[in-house]
Amino acid sequence: MERVGSELAGTDSNAWGANNGLFRNGRSVDGIPLNGTPKARNSRDYYVSQSSVLSTSRTLRTAKGVYFVDGAGLVIEPGVTLTVEPGVSVKFSESSSFPAIEVRGRVLAAGTAASPITFTSIHDDSVGGDLNGNGTTTDPRSGDWAAVLIVDATEPSLFEHVHLRFGGQDATRWGRE
Repeated sequence: MERVGSELAGTDSNAWGANNGLFRNGRSVDGIPLNGTPKARNSRDYYVSQSSVLSTSRTLRTAKGVYFVDGAGLVIEPGVTLTVEPGVSVKFSESSSFPAIEVRGRVLAAGTAASPITFTSIHDDSVGGDLNGNGTTTDPRSGDWAAVLIVDATEPSLFEHVHLRFGGQDATRWGRE
């Protein structure tokens, strides 16, 4: 069991989740990669949302740097705002489902020329580091994740100095246009 993040009280059951087994953030005394370690950022804390639906507004902070969207993708509900600070990287899992952000609310992603925001593949180690801890065993490629889709949005979104890398899965494959 890992604490999701410091934003929620430790007594709140939503503040806890199982390690996803994907992120390595420590090593044993023998040098063996660990899925969790005290005083390190836990795997659940990397998620933009703990489910595939973001139902309350959230800010992705520069101080944490990199975040993750799993293969189920993420739907931002109407009336909900996802704010992304400059320098943040959002990495998507490669999946047979639809790894995308579907915006029905809004996204405010205002990077700067010196500190852009990047949406990219989990295999892209050039921004946000080697999140899945697999070294050079995988390379990013076009189509690793799908897209950022604006669908019946309730408010306008903003994307400034944002890089979209290694996306491009065909949205019609999942009945989305």
